Amino acid sequence: GNTVQDAYAGLAVANLGGDMTGDVNVSGNTISQSYVGIVAANVGGEALAAIVRDYTGDSDSDLADFLSPPASLTGNVRVENNQVEASLLGIAAGNAGGTWNGDLNVDGNGVTMVAMEEPPGLLETMGGGFLGDMRAGILAGNFAGDFSGNTSVSSNTVTDKEGESIGLVVGNMAGTYTGNVSITGNTVTGAYRAMIAGNTDYEGESGTWNGSFTGDFTVSNNQFSGNEWGPEVYTGSSFSGSISVTGNTVTDTNSSGMTIDVMGGHPDLIIESNEVKGNQGHGIFLGLHRDYQGSVSIENNVAENNGRDGIHVQNEPPGDLDAEISILSNDLKDNGRYGVYVYSCSAYSGAITVGDNNYSGNAEGDFQCGDVGK
Repeated sequence: GNTVQDAYAGLAVANLGGDMTGDVNVSGNTISQSYVGIVAANVGGEALAAIVRDYTGDSDSDLADFLSPPASLTGNVRVENNQVEASLLGIAAGNAGGTWNGDLNVDGNGVTMVAMEEPPGLLETMGGGFLGDMRAGILAGNFAGDFSGNTSVSSNTVTDKEGESIGLVVGNMAGTYTGNVSITGNTVTGAYRAMIAGNTDYEGESGTWNGSFTGDFTVSNNQFSGNEWGPEVYTGSSFSGSISVTGNTVTDTNSSGMTIDVMGGHPDLIIESNEVKGNQGHGIFLGLHRDYQGSVSIENNVAENNGRDGIHVQNEPPGDLDAEISILSNDLKDNGRYGVYVYSCSAYSGAITVGDNNYSGNAEGDFQCGDVGK
């Protein structure tokens, strides 16, 4: 129940380079006009320090040295029902460079991203270097460390008044994640990028860390409207489990409504019961890379009044792709190009099933299997 105003960071609850056992709860606080709203994190490790050195361009970075001792946390962290107004990061919760065994819940928060003068001192260095373009409403998950547990990001509202931030950044970056991730019932409005989620790799001057994710990844029943980019989901080079993107509504973006990029491994992918309307690019864009071997179900979605294809499936790069793809029972209406477009069908070794879709008013046709890319 704390109230904090006009601060560098509203509340910071962190384990820095030590060993911690126990649960952390950050709830019911009000933070206004802060550069960073709430930090609840396990921080420390050489991988994190190396990334900081890359981003700041300073091989002798004092900040990197400060973050290099390894951190270990055993316990659960909950960040719930807070109200935050910030300019760089609204809520940052998770594991950064250390080892964490426990669950992370970021639920029921309201975050408003606002404009403020560039912060002085350390935060200016972070904002211009380490954070780079990563102004984010909610940053949650595992970053350059080892995480074993589940992450839930649910029922949050992120509003960006300046259109310069990423609404939600959730998942695993350049670390090892074992457990499930659920992103459910959130609302993001006015952001530059609505959501970046999934598993990603990092490559810099200091080295390469490939993200490794084992578990199920769920994005369901979220509302994304009026953002420059719609929600994006990435698997990175090593993903084992399933991906479910269901029941989401994406409207009025200046790019594709929904982007899902699958690089490798065998994750089963379900894209069902989403509504994508009035977006300037494709309604649903699915990128499948050559080494992906899994099954894809795209069913019961509504894609209307999008600037390009209602559903676009891209083989990246073109080549033999052993995947099973079904595109069934979707409503595809008044899109600027095709209802369904599958790029380079001849390059697929697996079966492609397209049927029982409802088509109406798509400018160039209902279904096309061709050689025109994105």
